[in-house]
Amino acid sequence: MNLLKINLISFASNKDIGLFSKNDIIISIKYGNYKIITDVINNNNCPIFNKEYILQYLDNTNLIVSVYDTDNIFW
Repeated sequence: MNLLKINLISFASNKDIGLFSKNDIIISIKYGNYKIITDVINNNNCPIFNKEYILQYLDNTNLIVSVYDTDNIFW
């Protein structure tokens, strides 16, 4: 079995996209039937996640990584 290792280290932004504070970042990873959603890191423009995920490798499957600010009503 082939495996895919994802190291989610950090996110850096020099923009405040939050409405009332610094960014409240959450990251979503979609890969085939896998869906990973990180915990929210509040009031931090450069949060450190330091997470490792190991998934079964899937041929011809897109890996989609989305980054959101949880209090931004425009996403």
